[in-house]
Amino acid sequence: MVAELIKRVAESGAVLIIEGGKLLGRPAERLAPFVAELKLHRAEVIAYLSRPKTAADEWAEDFTQWLTERCQVSDRFSTNLASLYRDFNRWCRDANDWPCDAPAFAKLLAETGFTIACIYGETLVHRLGLAEDVEFVRHVYGRGSAGRSAE
Repeated sequence: MVAELIKRVAESGAVLIIEGGKLLGRPAERLAPFVAELKLHRAEVIAYLSRPKTAADEWAEDFTQWLTERCQVSDRFSTNLASLYRDFNRWCRDANDWPCDAPAFAKLLAETGFTIACIYGETLVHRLGLAEDVEFVRHVYGRGSAGRSAE
């Protein structure tokens, strides 16, 4: 419950800070919808934010940043899971980060809401395309006609 609350706060663009044992947040206008919940669960939120980061936390942060920088989401996309993982792996290593393994990557995709399906022996991730592949398809076939990503 606390992790979900913190995630919603982060998605709003607000930042929570622990300073001198107190829970602070900025900007105030983005925190307004969460004030009552944050007050109710103050001790748990402080404990959660104070805990040491795990490898899973680091991977989730890397995954979110990779999605933002390298991918596009659309109902028209289906991309090979191995291609996405290779790109994520390369992106992490370029940033001097250690990537998660392939099963953890697939779990992050599923937890984010992407559908993974095996079709004729190929494992595809629906609704997700690599930005560079999407741009290539648009260039070759014209704007708006990007379907399955190139691989």
